[in-house]
Amino acid sequence: MIKNKRYLLLFFLCTPAFMPGGARACFYSTYALDTKRNTQTSLDDVLLDRYVEEEKSRARANYYTQELKKRERELPQKRQDPEFLRDYGYLLHVTGNTPAAIRTWEEALGKAPNDYALLCNLATAYQMLGVDHYVRAKELLEKAVQQKPGFRHHAEEFHIRLLEHLIAQSKDWEYIRRELLFPELTAAWRNRKDPPNRFSLSALPKDAEQGLTELVRQFPKQADTWMVLGMILESNKKWREARLAYQKALKYGCGMTEELRDYFEKYRVFAEKKNPIRYVGWLFLSAFILMITALIGPRILGTVKAVVEDIQEVRRQKAAADSRSHETHSKTQQSRRQEPQKK
Repeated sequence: MIKNKRYLLLFFLCTPAFMPGGARACFYSTYALDTKRNTQTSLDDVLLDRYVEEEKSRARANYYTQELKKRERELPQKRQDPEFLRDYGYLLHVTGNTPAAIRTWEEALGKAPNDYALLCNLATAYQMLGVDHYVRAKELLEKAVQQKPGFRHHAEEFHIRLLEHLIAQSKDWEYIRRELLFPELTAAWRNRKDPPNRFSLSALPKDAEQGLTELVRQFPKQADTWMVLGMILESNKKWREARLAYQKALKYGCGMTEELRDYFEKYRVFAEKKNPIRYVGWLFLSAFILMITALIGPRILGTVKAVVEDIQEVRRQKAAADSRSHETHSKTQQSRRQEPQKK
């Protein structure tokens, strides 16, 4: 019974990766990832979902619907243009017609069989269709990276690793509980200590952090990718960013959710202490206190000194007055004793 429950849990964790409607992906086009401009993806923007929100904002404004209508009018004249078909397919996808987008990209690929963007777009689309299409997606990506090896900091090479990870999951439901997206990091994760950790990244390309940043822009709900990115960010001492990446891995249900949840509780406490905003706040407070002390400190000390001197002077005067009163009293008593003797 326990084993059945475990398999059920794994099913729900993996469903977003397998089901077409449970995944979200970004495609190459002049509207999103433009191969000509090759703008580097911002880590903060993917951590804070700015790219996703921008796409949602355009969709709410019917921007894509209007663009699609415009492209449909141009289609008869530009049917032989692969770049036009690439963007047309993208608009079909974002407006909810992914099957038509795939047909359009296949048509364009027939005209430009080595087009990098078309190969990658088709690979992503087939991946979103589910487990039966993973092998086809991997073949397309392998052909694409031959055209532009290392493009976008090896993002598509990492995409191939993601597909291999998904294929392994489809064959063995327990796989995601044993192995990370990059199996070469699994041992480092297993041997982790309390945070912070510096996981060994020697087996990865030097630009792995940026490459995975590019990949999560393409697949913002891919939990296992977020977890590995979190490990890399933690190793690079980017404490706040690592915390956000781990949060996304937990939110979207990575394979090692139970282990990561326990680790994250300790990491959260550690990251709070390393919070730069909190540190800067204390720094400004300390500087303010020092400034105030420097400005009014001498005055306060002078005032305190004057008060102390006044108190001491009052005490001296009181002591002198008491002494005189005592002498006067003694003389009066002595005079009274001498008066009977004289009589």
